Amino acid sequence: MKAERLHQVSPVFRQAVEVPPDERAAFLDAACSGDAALREDVERLIAAHERAGSFIESPAYEKAAMLLNDKPADALLGQLVGHYKIVASLGKGGMGEVYLAQDTKLGRSVALKILPGDVASDGERMRRFTQEAKAAAALNHPNIAHIYEVGETGGTHFIAMEYVDGVTLGEKIHRERTPLGKLLKYLTQVAEGLAKAHAAGIVHRDLKPDNIMIARDDYAKILDFGLAKLVEPQRESGAESHASGEEATAILAQHSTPGMIMGSAGYMSPEQAQGKVRALDHRSDIFSFGCILFEAATGRKAFAGTDTLDSLHKIVHAPTPQIKDFNTVAPAELQ
Repeated sequence: MKAERLHQVSPVFRQAVEVPPDERAAFLDAACSGDAALREDVERLIAAHERAGSFIESPAYEKAAMLLNDKPADALLGQLVGHYKIVASLGKGGMGEVYLAQDTKLGRSVALKILPGDVASDGERMRRFTQEAKAAAALNHPNIAHIYEVGETGGTHFIAMEYVDGVTLGEKIHRERTPLGKLLKYLTQVAEGLAKAHAAGIVHRDLKPDNIMIARDDYAKILDFGLAKLVEPQRESGAESHASGEEATAILAQHSTPGMIMGSAGYMSPEQAQGKVRALDHRSDIFSFGCILFEAATGRKAFAGTDTLDSLHKIVHAPTPQIKDFNTVAPAELQ
């Protein structure tokens, strides 16, 4: 995909994913202005983005290039990566491509994430990531998807994780229209998993409905604990002291790469929205959890905006929205 095409497609895509699914067709009608090819590219990108919902966000143009390239997704099908046999492609995003694979030693299915070369070649970033992934792998909780292995073979770096067969919480909320009582059961399980991780000093940093899977046995599983360090750039010494407090800092990489979002815009804590990465602790996850709870109770995002910057501005400056203003029959204790 040529650069000029990416510059055309990416802004429409970034706005479209912030629009509620039931309003997206009307948005694309207006945004694409009859350009069928543009709409097709944007819809392809949205579909790939939704399949790759468990990935941390990457720079918008980089992600667009990855999702829109024409390389066959089945390039590794049937091949071995270490002792994992690739069975099917599940999607791709900012952390590379994820596959359903078979562990040939233990005979179990796993989700195998193949890391991009530029990430895997960054020794310091991989060191920090491996350290945190090891801590996350030590977590043993029924509501946290387990990390089995962080490995390398033949120059290919990978992460083997528990494969959760089911649908995302986002799909439960918006597509299946699951009753609130059942959604609250899932969120109670998520809260229990978060409490376990926070007690071990591990912060998720990118909690959102698409990082929560509802398995076929009707249990919630939080995905990608410990993986945020992989995409969190190093900040140069003293850089944080220059943060202006403007919302734009949250979508600038700490090496000045445009489009980097440290988390997902609709669910960031105010600290994330202001680029205060070093200030993040368990309270950031709790804020994100509150945003998810609001969405489950109302069917809409707590800080939905016209675009990413508008959402970030609302997170930092707007009054906290009240569930009762959008769902008058929601239990009072949710306020």
